[in-house]
Amino acid sequence: MARVTDSQVEDDLDLEFYELRDEAVKRVALKRSVQIHFAVWAVLNIFLVALNLTLVNFRPMTLNDFWTFWTLFCWGFGLYVHATVWFTIDVQGIGKRMFFIHCLIALGLIPLLASINLLTTPAYHWFWWVLGGELAFLFIQYYITFISTGPNRLESAIQREIELLRKRASSRDQLGKDM
Repeated sequence: MARVTDSQVEDDLDLEFYELRDEAVKRVALKRSVQIHFAVWAVLNIFLVALNLTLVNFRPMTLNDFWTFWTLFCWGFGLYVHATVWFTIDVQGIGKRMFFIHCLIALGLIPLLASINLLTTPAYHWFWWVLGGELAFLFIQYYITFISTGPNRLESAIQREIELLRKRASSRDQLGKDM
């Protein structure tokens, strides 16, 4: 039985520390980027609303006069998507995380599109088609993520992929030795 030396234990601890530190750096960067995105969105949109009000001389406006509505909501939706990634950072598993991100995006997208629809073409409610398509997509993604690929099937697929990569690496190494 091989004896583990103190330097090997220290190396393992250092590796674990640096892996944790790298993950912590990524998480802090993501959180800060959402905070910066929100601050820039708020400052710029306050400026745009003030500019919009100045251009119409502070008179009563119609929706057509209030053009900053579109920048507030469209850029705000981008901020919402960015924050969604932050809120799902602790969800384990890429499939589950992507499903929850898509759910949160749909929760923000459908009301936004319904508002745009009702404000621009109130006679025809096209947002129902978008809602139906989004729900169908989420159902399919839910089925694929949680029902059709159980943990054993996923793990066996990962093992097959690892073997394929090992074969490619060994054939590449063999080809290099032959040259």
